[in-house]
Amino acid sequence: MSPARLLLPAALLVVHAACQQAFEVDRHDLVGDRIAAVLVERSADALHPRALLISGGHGWSDTRPLIRWFVLDPDRAVGALMALDVLSTPDAEGATPTLPRAEGDTALGLMVTFPSGETLRAVRTVPAEEPAPVSVPTGMSVASLPWDLDPEQTTPEVLSLDARRNTEADPAGSPEPGSWSRLT
Repeated sequence: MSPARLLLPAALLVVHAACQQAFEVDRHDLVGDRIAAVLVERSADALHPRALLISGGHGWSDTRPLIRWFVLDPDRAVGALMALDVLSTPDAEGATPTLPRAEGDTALGLMVTFPSGETLRAVRTVPAEEPAPVSVPTGMSVASLPWDLDPEQTTPEVLSLDARRNTEADPAGSPEPGSWSRLT
């Protein structure tokens, strides 16, 4: 059999597999229990973890899940957390505990027993050095420079940052809905 004859059945198999749903539940439907996120705030000598939980497909639960936190060795955190069971003594319990901050990297293990009886685990490693903050713009002010600049008189001094800061600007206003703006 030639390789060309095998290409068509292989292509049909790939197309057929690509059209199949990967999961029984649509990704937009939240079902079951999940640990959606683990957040950690730092203070000078402590860590303040929080967990975002989905219980029974909802962000709320009529019965409080049992939330237990463990301080683990960062090098063996996953294995250590998997070795713990529901009877292990946690370092802290509850939704917003305070845990001691270690000298180096710290691994926090989270074990949650949901009202359904399902127990899920998650590990979050907290580096010793706090990452650089990410700043997000909170607003924008748009103005335009005057268009009557003579190209013959445009010198580096006229275009310097200090000269442009002292130039009287005309507010550009807001674009109309459906229109566009260009920022340069």
